Amino acid sequence: MRNAETRFFGVGQQICFVFSCLAYLASYPAPVLAFQHLANDSSRLCQQGSSVDGIARCTTRLFYEPRDWAAYLKRCQLYFENKQFNHAAADCVEASNINPNSWEAYSWEGLSWYAMGQRDKYAVQAFKRALELDQNNENRSVHRSNLNAAETRLAQTNEEIKRRKLLEQQKRADEAARRAAELAQQK
Repeated sequence: MRNAETRFFGVGQQICFVFSCLAYLASYPAPVLAFQHLANDSSRLCQQGSSVDGIARCTTRLFYEPRDWAAYLKRCQLYFENKQFNHAAADCVEASNINPNSWEAYSWEGLSWYAMGQRDKYAVQAFKRALELDQNNENRSVHRSNLNAAETRLAQTNEEIKRRKLLEQQKRADEAARRAAELAQQK
């Protein structure tokens, strides 16, 4: 028991030390100034193909600037390129929570949900919101085509679910009829 208490106390001291270091760094202005260029660096790294470095840089920027919706959006794009669609959608949701007027966040969120499959309902909602917010005619056609694709797949999924339910009900009815016939023959 004494070892467990000692270990727990040691962990608690370590956690306090980490938080005190973080508090010291947060109060020090140099790191914040040093990371103001990270959003641009992440897009440059994205273009160069080192998306892991871009994700790390965006994550670092978000540590110092947690309300930077553009950094969330950049990191979403990098996650999307790495086919980490859950993370991409989460970052888009965070970006749209910070800046609810960002059609880009909703568009990328819709793409992330759509890429995951089985989340078409959320993709449709996100694409509709992007279409509402974006007034650029060129972008609106892209949003419409994305929305149509998501709605089509959602309708197909819903029809498939209905078809499976009907088949299951038919199987149950056939099984009940078979059992009733067997009981009638036994009597």
